Amino acid sequence: METNLADQADLQVSQGERAGPTQLRLRLSAADGTLIGQRDLSLSDRCDELAETVAVLLASWESDPHPGIPPIAEPLVIARPRPESAGATSGLDLELGAGGGAALRGGTAASWRLEMGLASLRSHWQGRIAFAAQTARQTDLAPGRVHWRHSMATLSLVWRTPNPNWLVSADAGPLLGFATLSGHDFAVNQEQNSFELGLDVGLRAGRRWRRFTLWADLRGEAWLQRQRAVVTGSTANLALTPWDVAATLGLSVGLFP
Repeated sequence: METNLADQADLQVSQGERAGPTQLRLRLSAADGTLIGQRDLSLSDRCDELAETVAVLLASWESDPHPGIPPIAEPLVIARPRPESAGATSGLDLELGAGGGAALRGGTAASWRLEMGLASLRSHWQGRIAFAAQTARQTDLAPGRVHWRHSMATLSLVWRTPNPNWLVSADAGPLLGFATLSGHDFAVNQEQNSFELGLDVGLRAGRRWRRFTLWADLRGEAWLQRQRAVVTGSTANLALTPWDVAATLGLSVGLFP
């Protein structure tokens, strides 16, 4: 395109370095070939803004061409608007996570954990609900054995760091558990199920990559009421530990950008 009888404006489309975004190179030259101005623009789907930017640059160069002193070509980015999701509009941060590990107190058991966290994007605080389950552990109680395991749901208040790359958090809250005790190798084997109340606390550290967070946490659970196994017709009994420690490795994903 021509801006006047003397000057010549050229537009060239090129691919950015290392397969980067497509760029538009705008050059304005005088009749004798002297470069008046040059600028690289990043293409976007907003043609009206791009056309306005080109017009402003040409008008600026025409009003003060400075022949013989070519300006440094600096890339100018035309921002492309990002679509807003419902979470981004409301400023909410919703995370879903899952992990696996081991419960360590009173013998070792495999454990699994599912959780959901909800918070304001600008807040250090987060609310989290989690569900956890364990495989059975075994304890000897002559003349047989007792198998026992816990399943639980927790509601926690979480404090977390705002660092975009690293996660450090601490949480605490009440838990509702379901304990299962069963006897094996006794004259009469019985199974007992009961609900329990307790307290759950945890420390977590992790690494963030965009929406994903890989984390490890150390968690403690304390039960308000101690579970006890009793051999019918005997004074033999066993009090199970009223607290537990679990180490977990997990992955969380944010549903909103």
